Amino acid sequence: MPCKTRVMFPFAFVVLAQLFLGSCQVRNEAQPSVGAGELQRPSSRSQRWKNLWQNYRTDRLQHGGLIEGCSPSLQAPAAAQTPQGARGVVVFYHGFTMCPKQLDEFVIPLLQAGFFVMTPLLRGHGLKAHDNDPVANKVLPRVSEGGWRAYLEDASRVNEIVAEMKRDPELQGNDGRFEAVMMGFSLGGAVALRSVMEERGLYERLLAIAPLLELGRATARTAAAAVEGVAGVAKNVVQGHGANCPADNAAGRAGYCRFSMDQLSGARRFGVNTAESLSTQTGLRVQLVGTEGDKAVSLEALRSAEVSLSGRSDLSFCLYDEKIKHAFISPAENRAEFVEAGGTRMNWLEGLRKNVVNFAKDGQEFAVGGSSAHPSRRGTGAIPRCKRIF
Repeated sequence: MPCKTRVMFPFAFVVLAQLFLGSCQVRNEAQPSVGAGELQRPSSRSQRWKNLWQNYRTDRLQHGGLIEGCSPSLQAPAAAQTPQGARGVVVFYHGFTMCPKQLDEFVIPLLQAGFFVMTPLLRGHGLKAHDNDPVANKVLPRVSEGGWRAYLEDASRVNEIVAEMKRDPELQGNDGRFEAVMMGFSLGGAVALRSVMEERGLYERLLAIAPLLELGRATARTAAAAVEGVAGVAKNVVQGHGANCPADNAAGRAGYCRFSMDQLSGARRFGVNTAESLSTQTGLRVQLVGTEGDKAVSLEALRSAEVSLSGRSDLSFCLYDEKIKHAFISPAENRAEFVEAGGTRMNWLEGLRKNVVNFAKDGQEFAVGGSSAHPSRRGTGAIPRCKRIF
Protein backbone atom coordinates (compact mmCIF):
# COMPACT_ATOMS: atom_id res chain seq x y z
CA MET A 1 0.00 0.00 0.00
CA PRO A 2 1.24 3.53 -0.61
CA CYS A 3 2.52 5.49 2.36
CA LYS A 4 0.33 8.16 3.87
CA THR A 5 2.29 11.37 3.97
CA ARG A 6 2.14 14.78 5.57
CA VAL A 7 3.53 17.90 3.92
CA MET A 8 5.47 20.12 6.29
CA PHE A 9 6.96 22.74 4.00
CA PRO A 10 6.27 23.97 0.52
CA PHE A 11 9.17 23.04 -1.74
CA ALA A 12 9.46 20.17 -4.20
CA PHE A 13 10.52 16.85 -2.79
CA VAL A 14 12.66 14.17 -4.32
CA VAL A 15 11.64 10.55 -4.56
CA LEU A 16 13.50 8.80 -1.78
CA ALA A 17 15.13 5.41 -1.74
CA GLN A 18 14.19 3.74 1.52
CA LEU A 19 16.46 1.13 2.97
CA PHE A 20 14.03 -0.78 5.08
CA LEU A 21 10.65 -2.07 4.00
CA GLY A 22 7.51 -2.07 6.07
CA SER A 23 6.39 1.43 7.02
CA CYS A 24 6.71 4.85 5.49
CA GLN A 25 9.74 6.37 7.18
CA VAL A 26 9.44 9.87 5.75
CA ARG A 27 6.69 11.69 7.61
CA ASN A 28 6.83 14.85 5.51
CA GLU A 29 7.34 13.44 2.03
CA ALA A 30 4.97 14.48 -0.73
CA GLN A 31 5.84 11.71 -3.22
CA PRO A 32 5.73 7.93 -2.88
CA SER A 33 8.79 6.03 -1.73
CA VAL A 34 10.61 3.54 -3.90
CA GLY A 35 12.07 0.24 -2.80
CA ALA A 36 15.59 -0.46 -1.67
CA GLY A 37 16.73 -1.51 -5.11
CA GLU A 38 19.89 0.57 -5.22
CA LEU A 39 21.99 -1.75 -3.10
CA GLN A 40 21.94 -4.91 -5.20
CA ARG A 41 24.12 -7.82 -4.05
CA PRO A 42 25.17 -6.10 -0.81
CA SER A 43 28.64 -6.74 0.52
CA SER A 44 29.15 -8.39 3.89
CA ARG A 45 30.11 -4.97 5.26
CA SER A 46 26.90 -3.48 3.88
CA GLN A 47 24.87 -6.26 5.41
CA ARG A 48 26.51 -5.70 8.79
CA TRP A 49 25.42 -2.08 9.22
CA LYS A 50 21.95 -2.91 7.92
CA ASN A 51 21.65 -5.70 10.47
CA LEU A 52 22.89 -3.43 13.26
CA TRP A 53 20.32 -0.82 12.31
CA GLN A 54 17.51 -3.36 12.07
CA ASN A 55 18.40 -4.73 15.52
CA TYR A 56 18.41 -1.21 16.95
CA ARG A 57 15.05 -0.42 15.38
CA THR A 58 13.53 -3.70 16.56
CA ASP A 59 14.71 -2.99 20.09
CA ARG A 60 12.90 0.35 20.04
CA LEU A 61 9.68 -1.31 18.87
CA GLN A 62 9.64 -4.21 21.32
CA HIS A 63 8.00 -2.25 24.15
CA GLY A 64 4.81 -1.64 22.18
CA GLY A 65 3.53 0.62 19.47
CA LEU A 66 4.98 4.06 18.87
CA ILE A 67 3.28 7.42 18.65
CA GLU A 68 2.74 8.38 15.01
CA GLY A 69 5.95 9.89 13.63
CA CYS A 70 8.15 8.46 16.40
CA SER A 71 9.67 5.50 14.58
CA PRO A 72 13.47 5.61 14.35
CA SER A 73 14.44 6.14 10.74
CA LEU A 74 17.39 5.62 8.42
CA GLN A 75 16.78 6.93 4.91
CA ALA A 76 18.89 7.01 1.78
CA PRO A 77 19.09 9.86 -0.75
CA ALA A 78 17.63 9.17 -4.17
CA ALA A 79 20.18 7.79 -6.61
CA ALA A 80 19.48 10.68 -8.99
CA GLN A 81 20.57 13.12 -6.33
CA THR A 82 23.91 11.39 -5.74
CA PRO A 83 25.31 10.12 -9.07
CA GLN A 84 28.81 10.17 -7.58
CA GLY A 85 27.74 8.39 -4.40
CA ALA A 86 26.21 9.69 -1.18
CA ARG A 87 28.00 12.52 0.62
CA GLY A 88 27.80 10.62 3.88
CA VAL A 89 25.40 10.15 6.78
CA VAL A 90 23.81 12.72 9.08
CA VAL A 91 22.70 11.51 12.52
CA PHE A 92 20.17 13.85 14.16
CA TYR A 93 18.93 13.29 17.75
CA HIS A 94 15.64 14.68 19.10
CA GLY A 95 15.00 16.37 22.45
CA PHE A 96 13.71 15.28 25.88
CA THR A 97 10.21 13.69 25.88
CA MET A 98 10.07 14.17 22.09
CA CYS A 99 10.81 11.83 19.17
CA PRO A 100 12.13 11.92 15.56
CA LYS A 101 9.02 13.73 14.30
CA GLN A 102 10.47 16.85 15.96
CA LEU A 103 13.12 16.87 13.22
CA ASP A 104 10.79 16.65 10.22
CA GLU A 105 11.75 20.11 8.95
CA PHE A 106 15.33 18.99 8.30
CA VAL A 107 15.11 15.44 6.94
CA ILE A 108 14.08 16.19 3.36
CA PRO A 109 16.60 19.04 2.81
CA LEU A 110 19.40 16.82 4.10
CA LEU A 111 18.32 13.96 1.82
CA GLN A 112 18.20 16.39 -1.09
CA ALA A 113 21.75 17.41 -0.26
CA GLY A 114 22.84 13.79 -0.83
CA PHE A 115 23.07 12.42 2.72
CA PHE A 116 21.75 9.32 4.36
CA VAL A 117 19.71 10.64 7.29
CA MET A 118 19.42 8.74 10.57
CA THR A 119 16.98 9.93 13.24
CA PRO A 120 17.29 7.59 16.24
CA LEU A 121 14.69 7.26 18.98
CA LEU A 122 16.13 7.79 22.46
CA ARG A 123 15.43 5.19 25.12
CA GLY A 124 11.97 5.34 26.68
CA HIS A 125 10.66 7.97 24.27
CA GLY A 126 7.78 7.85 21.78
CA LEU A 127 5.87 4.87 23.21
CA LYS A 128 2.17 5.09 22.43
CA ALA A 129 1.05 2.95 25.36
CA HIS A 130 2.72 5.38 27.76
CA ASP A 131 1.80 8.60 26.00
CA ASN A 132 -0.70 9.68 28.65
CA ASP A 133 1.29 8.63 31.69
CA PRO A 134 5.03 8.03 31.15
CA VAL A 135 5.53 8.96 34.82
CA ALA A 136 3.56 6.05 36.23
CA ASN A 137 5.04 3.68 33.68
CA LYS A 138 8.60 4.85 34.36
CA VAL A 139 9.61 4.47 30.73
CA LEU A 140 11.97 7.45 30.55
CA PRO A 141 15.47 6.87 31.94
CA ARG A 142 15.73 8.08 35.55
CA VAL A 143 18.62 9.37 37.57
CA SER A 144 17.99 6.81 40.31
CA GLU A 145 19.94 3.57 39.99
CA GLY A 146 22.01 5.06 37.17
CA GLY A 147 19.22 4.86 34.60
CA TRP A 148 20.60 7.96 32.88
CA ARG A 149 23.39 5.81 31.40
CA ALA A 150 20.82 4.52 28.90
CA TYR A 151 21.50 7.64 26.84
CA LEU A 152 25.18 6.73 26.71
CA GLU A 153 24.27 3.25 25.53
CA ASP A 154 22.10 4.82 22.81
CA ALA A 155 25.08 6.83 21.60
CA SER A 156 27.34 3.77 21.53
CA ARG A 157 24.91 1.70 19.47
CA VAL A 158 24.42 4.42 16.88
CA ASN A 159 28.17 5.05 16.69
CA GLU A 160 28.68 1.39 15.85
CA ILE A 161 26.24 1.63 12.95
CA VAL A 162 27.90 4.79 11.61
CA ALA A 163 31.36 3.23 11.87
CA GLU A 164 30.22 0.27 9.78
CA MET A 165 28.63 2.55 7.20
CA LYS A 166 31.90 4.46 6.81
CA ARG A 167 33.75 1.19 6.21
CA ASP A 168 31.33 0.02 3.51
CA PRO A 169 32.99 0.51 0.08
CA GLU A 170 29.58 0.50 -1.61
CA LEU A 171 28.67 3.75 0.14
CA GLN A 172 31.86 5.60 -0.72
CA GLY A 173 31.88 8.07 -3.60
CA ASN A 174 34.36 8.18 -6.45
CA ASP A 175 36.77 10.03 -4.19
CA GLY A 176 36.53 7.29 -1.56
CA ARG A 177 34.90 9.60 0.96
CA PHE A 178 31.81 9.03 3.07
CA GLU A 179 31.55 11.62 5.83
CA ALA A 180 29.68 11.38 9.11
CA VAL A 181 27.91 14.43 10.54
CA MET A 182 26.48 14.42 14.08
CA MET A 183 23.60 16.70 15.06
CA GLY A 184 21.27 17.02 18.02
CA PHE A 185 18.80 19.30 19.76
CA SER A 186 18.39 19.80 23.54
CA LEU A 187 18.87 16.40 25.21
CA GLY A 188 19.71 15.16 21.72
CA GLY A 189 22.37 17.88 21.55
CA ALA A 190 23.98 16.40 24.66
CA VAL A 191 23.79 12.90 23.12
CA ALA A 192 25.37 14.27 19.95
CA LEU A 193 28.25 15.83 21.89
CA ARG A 194 28.79 12.67 23.90
CA SER A 195 28.71 10.52 20.76
CA VAL A 196 31.59 12.49 19.28
CA MET A 197 33.56 12.33 22.53
CA GLU A 198 33.07 8.57 22.83
CA GLU A 199 34.25 7.77 19.29
CA ARG A 200 36.95 10.29 18.48
CA GLY A 201 37.68 10.63 14.77
CA LEU A 202 34.43 9.01 13.64
CA TYR A 203 32.65 12.27 12.80
CA GLU A 204 33.87 15.11 10.61
CA ARG A 205 31.31 17.65 11.82
CA LEU A 206 29.24 18.29 14.95
CA LEU A 207 26.20 20.55 15.35
CA ALA A 208 24.72 20.98 18.83
CA ILE A 209 21.54 23.09 19.01
CA ALA A 210 20.60 24.29 22.52
CA PRO A 211 22.19 21.20 24.10
CA LEU A 212 21.04 20.15 27.55
CA LEU A 213 24.37 20.25 29.39
CA GLU A 214 22.64 21.68 32.44
CA LEU A 215 19.08 22.76 33.07
CA GLY A 216 18.03 26.36 33.36
CA ARG A 217 18.83 27.74 36.80
CA ALA A 218 15.41 27.49 38.47
CA THR A 219 14.63 24.03 37.11
CA ALA A 220 18.11 22.77 37.96
CA ARG A 221 17.64 23.73 41.61
CA THR A 222 14.36 21.82 41.81
CA ALA A 223 15.83 18.80 40.03
CA ALA A 224 18.85 18.75 42.34
CA ALA A 225 16.59 18.95 45.39
CA ALA A 226 14.54 16.02 44.12
CA VAL A 227 17.64 13.89 43.61
CA GLU A 228 19.07 14.79 47.00
CA GLY A 229 15.80 14.02 48.77
CA VAL A 230 15.27 17.50 50.14
CA ALA A 231 12.18 17.65 52.34
CA GLY A 232 9.04 18.43 50.39
CA VAL A 233 10.53 17.61 46.99
CA ALA A 234 9.83 14.12 45.69
CA LYS A 235 11.50 12.37 42.80
CA ASN A 236 8.14 11.38 41.39
CA VAL A 237 6.65 14.87 41.47
CA VAL A 238 4.95 15.38 38.14
CA GLN A 239 6.11 18.11 35.82
CA GLY A 240 4.90 18.94 32.35
CA HIS A 241 5.29 21.01 29.23
CA GLY A 242 2.42 23.32 30.12
CA ALA A 243 -1.32 23.50 29.68
CA ASN A 244 -1.03 23.87 25.90
CA CYS A 245 0.84 20.59 25.42
CA PRO A 246 -2.23 18.40 24.69
CA ALA A 247 -3.40 20.93 22.10
CA ASP A 248 0.12 20.99 20.63
CA ASN A 249 0.00 17.20 20.33
CA ALA A 250 -3.37 17.42 18.59
CA ALA A 251 -1.86 19.96 16.17
CA GLY A 252 1.05 17.71 15.23
CA ARG A 253 3.51 17.57 18.13
CA ALA A 254 4.61 14.04 18.97
CA GLY A 255 5.87 13.45 22.49
CA TYR A 256 4.99 13.14 26.16
CA CYS A 257 3.37 16.03 28.01
CA ARG A 258 4.26 14.81 31.50
CA PHE A 259 7.42 13.57 33.23
CA SER A 260 8.76 13.20 36.75
CA MET A 261 11.64 15.07 38.35
CA ASP A 262 13.50 11.76 38.56
CA GLN A 263 13.20 11.43 34.78
CA LEU A 264 14.19 15.04 34.13
CA SER A 265 17.09 14.59 36.53
CA GLY A 266 18.19 11.58 34.49
CA ALA A 267 18.50 13.80 31.42
CA ARG A 268 20.24 16.44 33.51
CA ARG A 269 22.75 13.99 35.00
CA PHE A 270 23.63 12.76 31.53
CA GLY A 271 24.07 16.35 30.31
CA VAL A 272 26.30 17.37 33.20
CA ASN A 273 28.35 14.20 32.83
CA THR A 274 28.70 14.92 29.11
CA ALA A 275 29.82 18.51 29.76
CA GLU A 276 32.61 17.16 31.96
CA SER A 277 33.76 14.85 29.13
CA LEU A 278 34.15 17.56 26.47
CA SER A 279 37.54 18.22 24.92
CA THR A 280 38.93 19.51 21.66
CA GLN A 281 39.58 17.21 18.68
CA THR A 282 41.87 17.70 15.72
CA GLY A 283 39.98 17.81 12.43
CA LEU A 284 36.54 18.20 14.02
CA ARG A 285 34.33 21.04 12.72
CA VAL A 286 31.96 22.23 15.48
CA GLN A 287 28.97 24.58 15.42
CA LEU A 288 27.26 25.48 18.69
CA VAL A 289 23.87 27.20 18.62
CA GLY A 290 21.71 28.57 21.42
CA THR A 291 19.15 31.25 22.19
CA GLU A 292 19.70 34.22 24.47
CA GLY A 293 16.35 33.79 26.19
CA ASP A 294 16.56 30.03 26.82
CA LYS A 295 15.16 29.18 30.25
CA ALA A 296 15.00 25.42 29.68
CA VAL A 297 18.75 24.78 29.42
CA SER A 298 21.75 26.63 30.78
CA LEU A 299 23.43 29.13 28.49
CA GLU A 300 26.34 29.27 30.94
CA ALA A 301 26.97 25.55 30.42
CA LEU A 302 26.95 26.09 26.66
CA ARG A 303 29.44 28.95 27.01
CA SER A 304 31.70 26.65 29.02
CA ALA A 305 31.38 23.99 26.31
CA GLU A 306 32.68 26.54 23.79
CA VAL A 307 35.92 26.73 25.75
CA SER A 308 36.22 22.96 26.22
CA LEU A 309 35.74 22.25 22.52
CA SER A 310 37.89 25.04 21.10
CA GLY A 311 41.60 24.69 20.36
CA ARG A 312 42.36 21.95 17.86
CA SER A 313 38.69 21.87 16.83
CA ASP A 314 37.41 24.38 14.28
CA LEU A 315 34.56 25.92 16.27
CA SER A 316 31.82 28.50 15.61
CA PHE A 317 29.19 29.67 18.09
CA CYS A 318 26.15 31.91 17.69
CA LEU A 319 23.00 32.75 19.65
CA TYR A 320 19.53 33.50 18.38
CA ASP A 321 17.85 36.53 19.94
CA GLU A 322 16.02 36.43 23.26
CA LYS A 323 12.55 36.30 21.68
CA ILE A 324 13.14 32.80 20.33
CA LYS A 325 12.35 30.14 22.92
CA HIS A 326 14.09 26.86 23.59
CA ALA A 327 11.98 24.59 21.35
CA PHE A 328 12.51 26.63 18.20
CA ILE A 329 13.19 23.86 15.66
CA SER A 330 9.64 22.49 15.35
CA PRO A 331 6.47 24.26 14.10
CA ALA A 332 4.30 22.00 16.25
CA GLU A 333 5.95 23.44 19.37
CA ASN A 334 5.44 26.99 18.14
CA ARG A 335 1.73 27.03 17.38
CA ALA A 336 1.30 30.75 18.06
CA GLU A 337 4.17 31.47 15.69
CA PHE A 338 3.53 28.88 13.01
CA VAL A 339 0.12 27.20 13.08
CA GLU A 340 -2.09 30.05 14.22
CA ALA A 341 -0.19 32.73 12.28
CA GLY A 342 0.29 30.63 9.18
CA GLY A 343 4.03 30.47 9.71
CA THR A 344 4.49 34.19 9.15
CA ARG A 345 6.03 34.87 12.55
CA MET A 346 8.26 31.81 12.78
CA ASN A 347 10.52 33.62 10.35
CA TRP A 348 13.72 31.97 11.52
CA LEU A 349 12.77 28.47 10.34
CA GLU A 350 13.77 28.74 6.69
CA GLY A 351 17.14 30.24 7.61
CA LEU A 352 17.68 27.54 10.21
CA ARG A 353 17.05 24.84 7.60
CA LYS A 354 19.57 26.47 5.27
CA ASN A 355 22.14 26.73 8.05
CA VAL A 356 21.73 23.07 9.02
CA VAL A 357 22.13 21.84 5.43
CA ASN A 358 25.07 24.14 4.65
CA PHE A 359 26.85 23.00 7.78
CA ALA A 360 26.23 19.34 6.93
CA LYS A 361 27.59 19.75 3.40
CA ASP A 362 30.85 21.55 4.06
CA GLY A 363 30.90 22.85 7.62
CA GLN A 364 29.72 26.31 6.67
CA GLU A 365 29.32 28.57 9.69
CA PHE A 366 25.78 29.60 10.64
CA ALA A 367 24.88 33.00 9.17
CA VAL A 368 25.42 35.72 11.76
CA GLY A 369 24.71 39.42 12.02
CA GLY A 370 25.55 41.65 14.94
CA SER A 371 26.45 40.61 18.46
CA SER A 372 24.63 39.02 21.36
CA ALA A 373 24.68 40.37 24.89
CA HIS A 374 27.00 37.57 26.03
CA PRO A 375 30.79 37.69 25.81
CA SER A 376 32.69 34.68 24.54
CA ARG A 377 34.75 32.95 27.20
CA ARG A 378 37.46 32.49 24.60
CA GLY A 379 38.18 36.21 24.82
CA THR A 380 37.05 36.90 21.26
CA GLY A 381 34.46 39.55 22.09
CA ALA A 382 30.71 39.07 22.16
CA ILE A 383 29.19 35.83 20.90
CA PRO A 384 27.78 36.55 17.41
CA ARG A 385 24.03 36.58 16.90
CA CYS A 386 22.54 33.98 14.55
CA LYS A 387 20.60 35.63 11.74
CA ARG A 388 16.88 34.90 11.59
CA ILE A 389 16.60 35.73 7.89
CA PHE A 390 19.29 35.68 5.20
